[in-house]
Amino acid sequence: MSVILIVEDESSLRTLEVKALEDCGHEVFSFDSAEAAREWLSWNEADLLVLDIILPGQGGVDFILEMHPLRKRKMKTIFTSGYVDMSHEVFQSLVKKFGFFTPLQKPFTVEEFTARVEEVLNLPYEKDA
Repeated sequence: MSVILIVEDESSLRTLEVKALEDCGHEVFSFDSAEAAREWLSWNEADLLVLDIILPGQGGVDFILEMHPLRKRKMKTIFTSGYVDMSHEVFQSLVKKFGFFTPLQKPFTVEEFTARVEEVLNLPYEKDA
């Protein structure tokens, strides 16, 4: 069982993601903003962060860049977005620099989502950047 943190502002999608991951046996915590997730992470740890790039308030990229130096452990991250091209050079440079981001383009099926989560959880952590 892994501890997974979901940050997704669309409530119906967040609910679906939580249920799918709980059904896979994971412990899941979810928030609708980066600010709420930051508070949770100040007291807790997660194995995986599923992070929407476009959020009200602080966006996903800014959030992860802020949190990266503060990590207590090697938390892997899946970026999700329906509005941003994940093959864009900005995201590829983040992967090269930090080594722990995986993109997942919306819309995705529950099967695609859970398969990607399991895949990322089983990947070795590539860098200690």
